[in-house]
Amino acid sequence: MTSVPQLRLSLPRLDSNIGVMAQWCAAAQVQLWPHIKTTMCRPVVGRQLAAGAQAVTVATPAQAAIAATWGCPKILIANEVVNPDALGRVCGLGTDSEVMILIDSAAGIAAAEAAARGVGIVLDALHNP
Repeated sequence: MTSVPQLRLSLPRLDSNIGVMAQWCAAAQVQLWPHIKTTMCRPVVGRQLAAGAQAVTVATPAQAAIAATWGCPKILIANEVVNPDALGRVCGLGTDSEVMILIDSAAGIAAAEAAARGVGIVLDALHNP
């Protein structure tokens, strides 16, 4: 037994599921941005992107940083990022990937704007008051 987390799956079933999702999204004319926090597995994410996923969704800035190193073109952080240090890290990812965050308050808008301005980028955000 090992103390290292392991992911064991059936590649034919994985590829079938990814294909079904890609076909459904194409038929519905919607983009697929799968939430990758469950697997955080580069080969799985690579298969999803190769099948047509337009972006990936993550839960934290740390997960976004990992996805950026994997070459994910677009990354959505599905939780509000308000910590100035975390916002700084997110803004630093903008050179490798297009990163989008969620904001639900005026204070969040101000914090994100300050962080982006500090490194000279425009940070994409979805605002839900």
